Amino acid sequence: MKCSACREQLGAYFDGDLKPGARLAVAGHVAACAACSEFALQLRAVDARLAGLRSVEPHAGFTAAVLAKIAALPQAQRAWLSQAWWVASYVGAAWAIVAVAVATRTIAWQTAFAAAGAFLGKAGVSLETLLRVAVHFHLGGVAALGAGVEIALLVVLAIVGRTYLSRLGHTPLGARW
Repeated sequence: MKCSACREQLGAYFDGDLKPGARLAVAGHVAACAACSEFALQLRAVDARLAGLRSVEPHAGFTAAVLAKIAALPQAQRAWLSQAWWVASYVGAAWAIVAVAVATRTIAWQTAFAAAGAFLGKAGVSLETLLRVAVHFHLGGVAALGAGVEIALLVVLAIVGRTYLSRLGHTPLGARW
């Protein structure tokens, strides 16, 4: 028997869970191998120390005390909702400004789309890091809400821009459609 096989079976050997043939093989190997004999002694010593430990029981009101402290904690959902409204308000206002600027022909929508595409490409590269930071500060839901609102508004803006703005002429500032 190899030392590794013997050491794997020592726990079962001490518990009396081995078949007679395997029990004899382990006993024979432990008797003949000084390293495994030392390992068996160490294992016995650990078992003896563990058997000497006393169990610890919590006091009678422990569960109720823990639940009371949990109930006294501030509600995380309320904080998340207030943060979500701020993010949604900011994103809505930003896109409203962009929509007004495009509708009044202050900015050329094709240039804006090209700049937005370049920005989104750069932002996409760092998205994993941004999400790790958001999760670290427990703002994963807020980040997801903001990203979802921006994506939805970008899709709407793309559809509206493609459908309606391509028919317009040029802007007062000289930008061409």
